[in-house]
Amino acid sequence: MLSDGLLLDKVRRTVALSEMQSHDEVSRESRFGEYLETWRQWKRNQAMRHTREVQATPPSVLRSHYKQVAATGVGHFTVQWVMAPFGEQWLIPPSTVILGADGGTPEDRRNAVLVATVALAAAS
Repeated sequence: MLSDGLLLDKVRRTVALSEMQSHDEVSRESRFGEYLETWRQWKRNQAMRHTREVQATPPSVLRSHYKQVAATGVGHFTVQWVMAPFGEQWLIPPSTVILGADGGTPEDRRNAVLVATVALAAAS
């Protein structure tokens, strides 16, 4: 329900904070309790789905993806999957990518990470 600009401003502000400061900042939002109730189940489902998908993916595919991402030269970065439609992407250079997790195949999600790292490399 936030515009992309407002969302990015909030994220940029909290990404720079320590985990505790970031939590304190976000927990003051008026709908934080409602968010937590929804998020817990969503995160549990996402983690279970991701684990099953990784286990079902041949190691050669995972290795190839790792090499493709490493070849972008971005170095250390963080991917945050969020409750948003798949394909939504927000870059917080130099090292944070926020991607919508809802929908898309495992291959789609791997490709989204690769596209985001290429975009981070271009922004550096």
